Order: sequence, then structure tokens, then C-alpha cells
Amino acid sequence: KAIISSTDDRYNLNLLSRTVLTCKFLRWGCNNLNGNKANQEHKDKHGNIKPVPMIWNPEVFFDVAVVNGRAWPVHNVVRNRYRLRLLNACDSRFLSLSAWAVPPETAPTSFADLFAAGEELPIWVLGTEQSLLPGGPAKILSTTDSKANMPGSVTKFTCGNEEPSVATSPHEGLLMMPGERYDAMIDFSVTKEKYENGFEVYLINTGPNEPFKTFDLVDQDDNGNRVPFDTVGQLMKFNVAAREVRDDSTPPEKLCFDENPGGVAVFSSDDVKFHREVFLKEEVTVGPDLGPFAAVLDNVYADAEEGKGWAKPITENIKLHHVEEWDVINISADSHPIHVHQVKFQIVKRCITGASCEEGDGVLPYETGWKDAAIAYPNVNGEGEPVEDDNGPVGFTTTIRMKFDIPGVYVWHCHILSHEDNEMMRPLCVYDHDHPSSINECCPDGYTFDEALWANGEGEVACLSSDDDDSSDDDDSSDECIKQCKAKTTKDTKKSKTKKSKQKKSKQKKSKQKK
Repeated sequence: KAIISSTDDRYNLNLLSRTVLTCKFLRWGCNNLNGNKANQEHKDKHGNIKPVPMIWNPEVFFDVAVVNGRAWPVHNVVRNRYRLRLLNACDSRFLSLSAWAVPPETAPTSFADLFAAGEELPIWVLGTEQSLLPGGPAKILSTTDSKANMPGSVTKFTCGNEEPSVATSPHEGLLMMPGERYDAMIDFSVTKEKYENGFEVYLINTGPNEPFKTFDLVDQDDNGNRVPFDTVGQLMKFNVAAREVRDDSTPPEKLCFDENPGGVAVFSSDDVKFHREVFLKEEVTVGPDLGPFAAVLDNVYADAEEGKGWAKPITENIKLHHVEEWDVINISADSHPIHVHQVKFQIVKRCITGASCEEGDGVLPYETGWKDAAIAYPNVNGEGEPVEDDNGPVGFTTTIRMKFDIPGVYVWHCHILSHEDNEMMRPLCVYDHDHPSSINECCPDGYTFDEALWANGEGEVACLSSDDDDSSDDDDSSDECIKQCKAKTTKDTKKSKTKKSKQKKSKQKKSKQKK
């Protein structure tokens, strides 16, 4: 059953390329987000102090909300159910979305004004990036009582049956990380008497103005605001017409979807052929309040502040048609949106690394569809610092399960743009064990694979290089490259001067002979 009447496409809110409502933020003007970059320094694992590149910002948080190319737009709608394709296109910002209806011309200037004057309209999630939710949609309310700052709730509906609600933090709405997409719906058919002349609906954001950890740790000002209302707190406004319009679409609470998300059965633990651990790390920066030098990925825990860059040999080599289960272990201080190319996956569970937890723990009802991105939360204390034991950061594990059914080289990465563009991206390779030539794609030129592991056909296929030295890091290689480039430039300059000198002498000689 379709949410939207197929006879009238007006009620499908198609604001960008007829498919997506995209939200991002811009900054008026241009300034340095972290102060004087020239004074920042980075200490590598060998204790060497190096300057941070001037172009690098750990994250960026701008202050102009842009939806489909327009700053703080207004969209006219009628009293009907509207389907929204939502995409968080911000560089670094996590969004927490909720919708609030107020009488016309209320013009709230703060969250307090909005909550006092209005009422919340639930956001219904129909599907994730790769499928509809299993059984039916999920209803999201950011609070059960805005004036009392009460917790929010997520309620799953399956073919008309309401399941027990899951409590969320006060004013935590639909939480969306950068790059995450949701198929959602808002019902504008409010019929309360106070809205008989139409009303306005504000789509707001209560997400943080800083790197996201968990919603409970979002900083608030003296008035309880997490972000400025007049800039990044409100995304857009809907003007809802007074007139009643017939709506033949199915009420969301009565929708009935396939029990398998998108009609595709999820994988059980018995389907898993290989289990691996991957780690999310941050390299430290010397100096106060300067943020990390870089966020990085790795396949080993050792050295919690040093990971593998993009150019290191591929370590995630996967046998074709294998179902793999990955424990994405975040030992950094912030949440990271992890995106795996080529596959759709299910979020199996989330819990503190090493703790015992069951499938479904830590997974919100609106995350139960097939996905290709997942929030990997950190394990931090009340001050926002990683929890540690005698061995270092304890970490927080997000477990995902997926099947790789297309051979070739792909990537997995953090979807914070500033992170993925600064080494938080790694290649992965899917190889066909029955066709050994496919391993050539997994190993770049100059590398060879471990034939013993290849013959065994289980787990990793290591790409090794005769000149690959793990004791030297990428920064050293970069410095050496710069030296070589400078030396080459100097050599070329000398060659050029010598050549010009010879040409000049030759012309002088010919001139004398001519005379």
C-alpha cells in the first residue's frame, strides 16, 4: 500500500531532482575555523613533531541552513500526508529533526517560543537507504512533553499493530548523520480548531553545533538550547493551507510492509563466513583545543592513535559471495558515520566493546531496514573523553552484517567529508577464489599476494611489497617525496641554466664565424 496517492504527485514532496530533500549548511564569509593553523603541530607515533597542513580542519560547522539550494526556504503544502526523501548533506553536522506546528504569523524567535506556541507533528520513517522498514513504519516524537523537557519516543508499527515504544533523550528527533538518507512522511492534516485558518510547520534541528558524541552529551546554553534557533536550529518552514483536501493515502499506522525489509531476508549468524574487527582512531595534535590531526581507520587495535592511511596495502580482502560480520570498534572521542560501498547491510547490535549484548541491542526501530551507512558511537565519559582501562581506550562496538557479491575494488570510509578527505577511507577488495587472476585487482602494481593464504581460501589475502616498511609512516614518505621533488627541481634548474648557457655560446660562435 502506497503512502502517497498515485493519482496526484503533488503530495510527494520532491524538492530536488524529484527525489530528495537535501539539507546542508553554508558559512557567510570565510574565516579560519581553528585559529592560527601555522602554530599547530602534530606528534607522530615516533615522537616527531610536524606542522599540521594549513588546509586541514578536523570538522566544519557552518551557520546557514540550505535546503535544496535555498537558505531557510518556505514551501506551501495542503492538509495532506507528504512523503519526504531526506538526505543529510552536511560536511560534519549530525542533524536531529522534528516538526512543529504553530498558528500563522507566530514567528517564534527561540526554541522556547516554538515549544510554548506549538505542537509536535510526528515524523514517520518508512524506509532506510536500501529498503522499507520490516513490517511497517516507525513513528518518532522528540519529546512527550516539550514544556517539561520529557524524553522522546520511537514507536514501531507492524501491519496496524503498535509495538512498545523505545525512549530517547529529550528533544532527540530523527537523528541523521552526514550522508544518511531516510524515506519519511509528515501528516499535515491537522484538524484542531486553533488551526482552522491554516498553520505553519517548522522543520527544526536540535543536533549539536560541534562534533557529535551522543545526544546526552550535546552542550546546551543557559536556556537549554543546543544550537542557535535563528541559524542552524531551523531548517525550513511549511505553510499549510486552510482548505481541506481529500487524501486517499493509507494512514501510516495501518501500513503493512513485507516482514523482510524490502522483501530481502536478513542474514543470521549461521550465514556468517568470516568475522573481522576494524577500528576507528584519531591521531592527536599537540596543543590545547586544536582537535585531532586526522581521523583514521585500521584493522588492528595496537597503537590507538595511529592507523592506516589510504595508500597502505589492502587489509579488507573478502571472498566473493561471503557474508561477513564486522565489529566496527570506535576508540576515538566522537561518533563517525561509517559507509561501506557495494553492499547493503543490517545493523546487528551496538554495545561497549567486550560487553555481552544481544542482537538488536542499541538499534533504534527506524534503523532496522537495509542500510549502507551506520553511526558508530564512541565510549566516552561525562566529559566526552574516551573511557580507558590499563590497555588504552575501551571503545564502543557497532556490529554490521553484509554479503559481498560483486568482485572488484571498493572503499569503506567515514562519511564526514572532512574526515574521508583526510585519510579516513580505506580500500576493500572482493576476490573470486575460483579465478586467481581476480587477486590482481586486490594488489596494486609492485605488490604480491600471500599464496599460502590464497590456497587456503579462508579469510585474508595479504598484499605485500618488497619495499613496504611499516616502521616508516606516511608523513616520513611525504617528507622524503618533498625532498626528492626539491632536489629534482634544483637539478632541472641547473640543467636548464647549463643548456641556455651552451645555446648562448653557440650563437656567439656562429655570429663570429659569420662576421
